[in-house]
Amino acid sequence: MNDNVFIFQELPGSPSSLRVAVVTETYPPEVNGVAMTLARIVEALQQRNHRIQLVRPRQHATETPTQNVHLEEVLSRGVPISRYQGLRIGLPAKQALFR
Repeated sequence: MNDNVFIFQELPGSPSSLRVAVVTETYPPEVNGVAMTLARIVEALQQRNHRIQLVRPRQHATETPTQNVHLEEVLSRGVPISRYQGLRIGLPAKQALFR
């Protein structure tokens, strides 16, 4: 016999919007499990009207940051990663993060 009781209560009021900073070394257009999972998380947060600041390394010189109502992308400087052709690892960007 199972005596577990679960009580769910819906609290009144509208959900509040959050500002979330996501700092990552990998994100689409890179294609790997971590990048794709983070993209899904960011998308789900945006659908819930949260504002995301995404900080990641610039992968190509021509790459421009994405800007929209719910997403501010900050592209940081990066250096090539040995044995991972075409990928870059971010360098410290203290001033960019403060801005």
